[in-house]
Amino acid sequence: MVYKGHVEKGAIVLDDPVTLLDGTVVMIELAEASQTTGAVCTPSRADQYRPFIGALDGMPEDWSENHDKYLREEHEA
Repeated sequence: MVYKGHVEKGAIVLDDPVTLLDGTVVMIELAEASQTTGAVCTPSRADQYRPFIGALDGMPEDWSENHDKYLREEHEA
């Protein structure tokens, strides 16, 4: 089920009253900027770190998956 709401003083406030039990797990998905009231959306982490993605040369192709393994090998030597 989808509920519409907004951010007010740093808290998410639903526009219509909804009864949810304490501990209910919820997911928050930001609406597109065109659906908001002119609010600016915070860039995603991928957008924030885009200048650094792929910036290192000479790293193994599987570095992102096995970085712990490579770091242990470097420190054990």
